[in-house]
Amino acid sequence: ATLLEKLDFLRDRLDLTVEELGLVFSKMPTLMCLGLKSNLVPKLDYLERALLDQNHPNDQLLKETILKQPTLLGYSLTGRIQPRMERLVAAGISPNKITVGISMSEIKFQLWLSSSQARKRKQLVLLEDLNFSEEELNLICSEFPEISDWNVPSLRSWISYLKGELGDSDAELKNTLLSWPLLLDDSSRHKVRHRLKKLRSMDLSLLDNINTIYWSGDKFDNWISLRQKASRSKISYLQRELGLNGTQTRVLLSEMPALNSTQSNKIFEQKLKYYMAEFSDVREDVTSLLLGRPSLLDLSIKQVVEPRMRR
Repeated sequence: ATLLEKLDFLRDRLDLTVEELGLVFSKMPTLMCLGLKSNLVPKLDYLERALLDQNHPNDQLLKETILKQPTLLGYSLTGRIQPRMERLVAAGISPNKITVGISMSEIKFQLWLSSSQARKRKQLVLLEDLNFSEEELNLICSEFPEISDWNVPSLRSWISYLKGELGDSDAELKNTLLSWPLLLDDSSRHKVRHRLKKLRSMDLSLLDNINTIYWSGDKFDNWISLRQKASRSKISYLQRELGLNGTQTRVLLSEMPALNSTQSNKIFEQKLKYYMAEFSDVREDVTSLLLGRPSLLDLSIKQVVEPRMRR
């Protein structure tokens, strides 16, 4: 076949523009030396059959593959293209990855194949456990190129741990991981476990404060210190013991703002226990009492409240 016949064949077979045809030949000028019926046609026929993808028409995927790696057509069909394609498929790797593996030496190809298989296993763990889409898996893997080095049972165990800690459904955990992929990071799991434990010990919402896992150690420790001080305040004690909602809390603080800045102590806690005992441990009644008369929290039990109660 003449050069013109080869150009016409490739342009018609792959639906190439003049610019695309020029790009192919600029990257693979030796195409003009390859036979048409004995070489190019069998290779393109084989690749079209091998590049099966439900999301792409075969001719479109074939065109994309050749444009991405025109040198693919320069390799032997039976000696290189077909054997490597078969090994990709056997490893569960997408056939269109032939554009990556075709030019590698045999040793590099085997190492790359092993790494890709390991990555695929990790992807399957996530896919099976949380039903990630292919696009979502690619997003996770783009965050962690080293995912192929992770231990599969360890990853599955970690996902189970996160689900238990965060109390999420599969769908909720999936969304959390997509928003905060660092939760999956193999090298950060000790830090994540420590910080989740710290948040839980303070009765803080894990999901509402999940952003703190990205903070530096100093920033996290300072924030925890401030929250610990706040958790020891009188208003925090009342919230825990009486189950105050936001509105009730604001009412008390509007009358007694010092409840938010002063720490609870035994005397203060004994006052609340006294009122609880007087009202038979009915929290709603004590809450109503204090909302109506917040100043009762400042009165001395022995000197003021008990004498008046007896009277």
